[in-house]
Amino acid sequence: MMKIPAALLALSVLAAAPADNALRDRIVADAATDPPPALAFKRTTVATQAGGGEKASKTRVDRWDGKKWTVVSANGKPPSSDDIAKAAKLYAVVPVSGYYRLASLLAKATAATDAQGRTVLRTATPPGSVYTNGKDVSEHFNAEATVANGPRP
Repeated sequence: MMKIPAALLALSVLAAAPADNALRDRIVADAATDPPPALAFKRTTVATQAGGGEKASKTRVDRWDGKKWTVVSANGKPPSSDDIAKAAKLYAVVPVSGYYRLASLLAKATAATDAQGRTVLRTATPPGSVYTNGKDVSEHFNAEATVANGPRP
């Protein structure tokens, strides 16, 4: 029978030990106070479909100006009225990206400690977290966040 050194055994138990959810609660509370982004930014979305011998890829660039979305380009060209209409439908249901979204995403996360001693938050994604082709597919995904140590994790 092989003997496992006590230090190695203790380390493996520590790595599997649950972390205190106070850190998760602090991150969620901090994120909840952060408003949706007032900062302007561009988002590039590339959708690739492969299957049945066919492969198609679409690229769209959107700009958030702090108040509303605008389609900048579709497949490297100025957007058509159809591109703008499809994007408008998506803008109506998909929330603006930002730190504030962590509040709802991580609210029910389970905290654990990894082998490096970092807190890892894991959860099923709540409704409204992941959209594909304008449909909420959140039920098919999980989220995992590794929290960096520091004064503001």
